[in-house]
Amino acid sequence: MAKVLFFLLLAVAGTAKAQVKQEGELIWPQADAKWSYCLIGQNGEPFDKETWGVKGDSLIDGKRYDIIGLLDEKKASIKPDLLTRCHNDTVFRYVNNKEYPYFKFDMEIGDVFTTFRSAGWMNSWNDSTCSSVLPLRVIEKETLNINDVELNRYLLADTLFSYLYGVDDTPVYELVDRIGVINAYPFINNAEGTDCFISTDFLSVEVFKYEDKTHTFLFSECDITVVSEHPLEGSIEVFPNPVSETVHIEGVEADEVMVYNALGQMVKMVRGTNEIDLSGLVEGVYMLRIRDKEGIIFLEKVMVR
Repeated sequence: MAKVLFFLLLAVAGTAKAQVKQEGELIWPQADAKWSYCLIGQNGEPFDKETWGVKGDSLIDGKRYDIIGLLDEKKASIKPDLLTRCHNDTVFRYVNNKEYPYFKFDMEIGDVFTTFRSAGWMNSWNDSTCSSVLPLRVIEKETLNINDVELNRYLLADTLFSYLYGVDDTPVYELVDRIGVINAYPFINNAEGTDCFISTDFLSVEVFKYEDKTHTFLFSECDITVVSEHPLEGSIEVFPNPVSETVHIEGVEADEVMVYNALGQMVKMVRGTNEIDLSGLVEGVYMLRIRDKEGIIFLEKVMVR
């Protein structure tokens, strides 16, 4: 039973607003920005960490792009760098000899934009993961205020996924001002000529810590030295399992439940309930990430039939 302290956001130094302006433009990434990722294994436990950061810049077609990539050079060769630039409150990415919108700030619910995607994880959803486009729609927006730092948080739904497969629940990306996407690598993949599927040994990947020159935000712990396969006294139960419609959670008061598919993508999120309707999902194994009222995380696998 995995048990992780979640969403402990620590703002360090300063009370500046997250959207820092300079000559009328947003600065992204921030100076000395670093993203620490936690890789979650198939057993639901953290097994590796990666730190990405700004490595330099590059001039392409007269435009300056920040180079963001793995800071561990031993791993960097297998995970290509991300090239981004910020202009007029929009962050662009350069890939496949073309510039695409990466994300925008000050978005509203219902806004839609399309970015680049060249591959997906594992071996599912061929039509969707092999598409070179990733159309996203803002389905939720809220403002976080952490120690006087205002951060907008957006949920972005993959609309192509829903269109192709006719399901209500689609992969969802979690975007936070100043930081970026926190529940996946930067929109799946950023390499040219990549095979449709990226073979992985992890179930999901998420930012557990972000830091820049003036602030640090800790979203969760990523302890890869402790592996707990033994239920603790008073541990939770998820039933029925397998499930075809509604799954019930017993033993904890759920504050938030996220459902991840075999691609490591969040396909559903509910708040304030211990009952989750999974009837719109296709058959397969899913991971429930359950956060209780005290901020403790429980991970449970369920089989949808």
